[in-house]
Amino acid sequence: MTKQVLGIDVSGSADQWSAKRRNSSVWIAAGRPDGERLLIEHLTPVQGLAGDGEPFERLIELLTDTDGFAAINAPFSAPREYAASVQVLWAQVAGLPHDGRPFGRGADLVAALAPGHGANGFKSYRACEDVWRRRGLNVPSTLWSGPGGGAALAAAGMTLLHRRGGPVWPLRPGGEGAVLVEAYPAAQLMAWGLRPTGYNGVKPAALVARGRIAAALIADHGLVIGDGPGRLCRENAGALNAILCAYAAKTMADGRHPRQLPAAARSEGWIVVDESPSAARAGPLTAATTDHRVHSHLDALLQAIDGGEEP
Repeated sequence: MTKQVLGIDVSGSADQWSAKRRNSSVWIAAGRPDGERLLIEHLTPVQGLAGDGEPFERLIELLTDTDGFAAINAPFSAPREYAASVQVLWAQVAGLPHDGRPFGRGADLVAALAPGHGANGFKSYRACEDVWRRRGLNVPSTLWSGPGGGAALAAAGMTLLHRRGGPVWPLRPGGEGAVLVEAYPAAQLMAWGLRPTGYNGVKPAALVARGRIAAALIADHGLVIGDGPGRLCRENAGALNAILCAYAAKTMADGRHPRQLPAAARSEGWIVVDESPSAARAGPLTAATTDHRVHSHLDALLQAIDGGEEP
């Protein structure tokens, strides 16, 4: 039986998780692997998940009930000198003051893990982050809560891991529900030679960039997606990121995860990226009408940008 795969783009902003939030940046892509293809069947903001609780609680329920793999765009740990026991770390982060939020603040995480380094902490990186930094990617630090920092996202992610329980690769075996893995959309784009920046936001140039990425995923990387979800991932960077995360879940479902990790990964975790070659040789991935709509939409966007004002 084919395992389900989930891709989840989370946010370190508590406001993005509010049940009343419109245009949330927290998205979930659900689908299944089919050989070299990734079939996306559902794409929804976290507020659209079934259930009566708060969106953060509904996501925990989804992860508990899913039989398969779920890839989450959030740091799973901190540099090993601050994470001798990752489960103790998760409990510590989950125990930060919430003040009505679903998780603690990034500044409180920094104060708890790296006191004495100033209000914003400092920039220190895990082994898996250093891999992508050496490849030229600007990776946020989990111990920095200043501009461009990853502390707030780490607070959200580690609280989720603690609250959900269950298996977390490669940090915690056993338990019920989906196997959770760490994803990083920018790393996935870089691995495939796609531009990992410039596609966030609402400016026309960002919309065009998302259209180009979606077209490349369909043409070269086995993405099969319907018209409605396809439109959503071009309109919203969070939705596109969720799909990019789903490729990490598919990599695990296919048994292609990294097998030789440094010792630090036992406490720091590891980012999973699909580094397989183009799937274009697998044959047609969408119906001709859907593929035509994707490229026509992109062409129209390019013409609008060329004939309009600079973004």
